[in-house]
Amino acid sequence: DQPGRFVSLTGWEWTAGSLYGHRVILYRGDEGSPLAWTRKESDTIEELYAHVRKDRGIMSPHHTGHATWGRWNPDAHHDEELEPNFEIASWHGRIEFYGNPWEGRRQVPGHQFEDALRRGRHVGVMAGSDTHHLSPGEGGITAVLAERLDRASIFDAISQRRNYATTGAKIVLEFTAAGAPMGSRITHAGPVEMRVRVEGTAVVDRVEIIRDLVDTFALVRTEQNPQGKDGVYVLYEPRDPQGVNLVRSPDTRSVVFTVTDTSPRTDETSYYVRVTQADGQQAWSSPIWVR
Repeated sequence: DQPGRFVSLTGWEWTAGSLYGHRVILYRGDEGSPLAWTRKESDTIEELYAHVRKDRGIMSPHHTGHATWGRWNPDAHHDEELEPNFEIASWHGRIEFYGNPWEGRRQVPGHQFEDALRRGRHVGVMAGSDTHHLSPGEGGITAVLAERLDRASIFDAISQRRNYATTGAKIVLEFTAAGAPMGSRITHAGPVEMRVRVEGTAVVDRVEIIRDLVDTFALVRTEQNPQGKDGVYVLYEPRDPQGVNLVRSPDTRSVVFTVTDTSPRTDETSYYVRVTQADGQQAWSSPIWVR
């Protein structure tokens, strides 16, 4: 660990089978010891929470939809402070919602990221490889919006859901709603303006804002301008889905736009961003919840 240059986090994986699923545990410092779910004193999620809390750790569910082993138990106790994030992609597949085109290996319904949101949980997104052969980032990688490159800053950012996930490509993704960064829960009166910036590693095919789990709220498609080399964004606004708002850009790998929700719900509205590149690589922001 070399603050400012290279940062490592200590952690381990709790492998509890289909009763509770697997969890990835991370610690703020060097403390923290593994715990075997096969032992009677540590075979429930409540006992795991107590163990992780003792050493100032956090955790996230891992390959949640896998039908054969390790599936997430959505009915188990959930502690939002200790478990602020949810894995959305790994080497095992993409776990955003059941039936997605890249869902991967033997998934079962009801165990995906959107199912956690549907239950009213405030969870951000993470991704990891889990290949078991020393190839970090293969199938999934987590980007963290930290103030500094050190353990405390990175851990604190993850604890606050200031992170986003990709399928391995180092896509840059920024997302704010009413000025608040991804992962926030805010109270805001009136229309909600959202800003999205994407710097892709390939041509960006589409950028979607998913509002309350409905992915037709706002959509941006990038196209090549037939009259020149500049790319063109085609922005479909929710208020005028048949209208076309063209925004020129010199590079279809780079997308910046704003969109406004003029009628958010009065209780709580959730928004998150999904990016899909022409090469199939994806990125997702942690949601922002606006009351």
